[in-house]
Amino acid sequence: MRDASQPPPRQDGRVARALMLLSLQRGHYAPITVGRTRRSAYISALDEANAGDLRPLVRFFARLEEQALRAEMQAPLSPVAQGTGAVAIARAYASRLKAREIENHTVKRQKGTEFANAPHRYLTNLLNDLAGQVSEAFKDADPQARASVDAAAPQEEKATYWKGQLAHAAKLADFYANLAEGAWWVRLHLRMRGYLLRFITAVQKVGHGETGVLALTCYAEVLDVSSDSTTLLWRVFDPSNLPDSVTFVYTDDADARWAEVTETVDAALSVAIRQFAEDLP
Repeated sequence: MRDASQPPPRQDGRVARALMLLSLQRGHYAPITVGRTRRSAYISALDEANAGDLRPLVRFFARLEEQALRAEMQAPLSPVAQGTGAVAIARAYASRLKAREIENHTVKRQKGTEFANAPHRYLTNLLNDLAGQVSEAFKDADPQARASVDAAAPQEEKATYWKGQLAHAAKLADFYANLAEGAWWVRLHLRMRGYLLRFITAVQKVGHGETGVLALTCYAEVLDVSSDSTTLLWRVFDPSNLPDSVTFVYTDDADARWAEVTETVDAALSVAIRQFAEDLP
């Protein structure tokens, strides 16, 4: 039995630890424990909290939480390869690195797709609006002038259209375009007097794999469609009149970048229309 002359065991410390662990769990933090070597510091901080000053206790718990998080990040590899030699360690680390690579790949792919969908919608609306205005402007010169717009995004069957054109635009902009799943493209056709201006703007993935970097590029070409066969006459853009490209990362705010995108696309389309019209017979 407990000696009646001894004070009863302290219950406030246990209650505080229970409440602390509950709060950490709700906040998705690492659980912490108070070891024997820290018990006196813990009791001192707890006494000050009971006296009305919570700051020492908060700082005490914050230090423990920091150490717990560091321990989680630097935890031994799991599962640990059998044996403790260099080869076993290398295999275990390779497994962890591969898992991390897969996780990063998935996150960047998902976030990149979510980001690209927004400017793609904007671009589709923009070119639809411009197409109507441009075709109407040319009606006096050619009553048959007409413009049309098409668009597609990855996961759609047409997403891989225009690979050659988009790869060419990326090359001029000095980056590698990852077109394995296609791109977020919008295409405008302007037909006049048996000739066709094809203008394509697209958001493309930059680099090999999932880098989380995207770029908007513009491409234009003129074709002879006066006969049954279609003949490419020339590409509009070259290093001398290359339109700007716009680079994004998936963490960007698409709305905040939209003015820059609009200015770039409008400037590129202006160059394409000017050259197309000047070279018409």
